[in-house]
Amino acid sequence: MANPWFRFYSEFEDDPKVVRMSEPMQLRLVKVFCSHCKEVTMSEDDRAFKWHISEEELAATKALFIEKGFIDENWTPLNWNKRQYISDSSTDRTRRYRERKRTSQERHSDGHVTEPVTTVTKCDALEADTEADTEQKRLEQRRGESVPSKKRGGEFASVATIFSNMNPRSTPRPFPSTVPGLVAGGYTLSNRSACRDCGAEVDWWVTPRGGQLPMNPDTAVVHMETCSKAERRAH
Repeated sequence: MANPWFRFYSEFEDDPKVVRMSEPMQLRLVKVFCSHCKEVTMSEDDRAFKWHISEEELAATKALFIEKGFIDENWTPLNWNKRQYISDSSTDRTRRYRERKRTSQERHSDGHVTEPVTTVTKCDALEADTEADTEQKRLEQRRGESVPSKKRGGEFASVATIFSNMNPRSTPRPFPSTVPGLVAGGYTLSNRSACRDCGAEVDWWVTPRGGQLPMNPDTAVVHMETCSKAERRAH
């Protein structure tokens, strides 16, 4: 799905395969990423015209990028899905938010929901984010405690802390065991950072109720169960 932005990593300027290219070549590689993010398909002639270069320069650029493993024959960036995340789409986040809101209304009413299900737009996404932040502040005031910030990373939130943010009368559910399960369960990927205890790379997921959960990349196993250090810090 086309997206107005994509993840661009700081290692770009330190990658030996990148820094050994000229600056015009580096800029063209970034343009390849932008076109792929927008799902723009161009012919060789159109690409050469848009980049203001000759067809010979375009052919040389393509050959270099393929040799370095940046793209395939169709100008498709390799390892793109490994670097980008489904949860980056505001449409998906808003759809999950509206589904949770509708389920909550059905539980506290006679089952008839008057709010129509409409096509999600950018305005809907902004509205959903604002409403979610407002609900989080209400939870903080009600409990008299701080809910972990979405932007905070590098420290472990203990299992007890995560469960304390849930309804005390509800039975804690097991964490999803797969990345698709996390996404389907309303978890949102926040960022990736190194564990301050063992140094391993962990993905930080924001729970449906605003907590943070460190997961091992790809395996979706709670990192607190596999961390090599016994003592862990809590928020």
